[in-house]
Amino acid sequence: MGGVPNQLASSLQVSDAKVATGQGTAVATPAYINGMIFILDMTVLATDATDTIDVRIQTLLDGTNWLDIVRFPAIDGADSATRHVDMVTPALGEAQFEVASALAVTVQRNLLGSQMRASWIVVDANAASFTFSIQMVGV
Repeated sequence: MGGVPNQLASSLQVSDAKVATGQGTAVATPAYINGMIFILDMTVLATDATDTIDVRIQTLLDGTNWLDIVRFPAIDGADSATRHVDMVTPALGEAQFEVASALAVTVQRNLLGSQMRASWIVVDANAASFTFSIQMVGV
């Protein structure tokens, strides 16, 4: 039986090769959701074990500061194509933290601001690239 398309699903980052550190375009956070699922699809990896990419999801809470809310495991060039899924659920609450404090790997902050974006840090000595996409689904 066919399902109904999720109207709260959208692309946070279209599939694209990244050779340098950067951020994606901001996307408005859907209204009336209980949480957000983020799906990182890493489809093409750089070639060396010393090549790495660290992908994060950020939200805008105060109109000025982007805050990391999801930090996926770092991926290196020796890994194979992979998919990671994480979920942010504001109803679970959030402990106090300093805005400038770093977010540990595979940890999430249960916060959703007015906008979301992807951010990535690439360490690559030979200009190889990482190709990935990120989908977000409101729940």
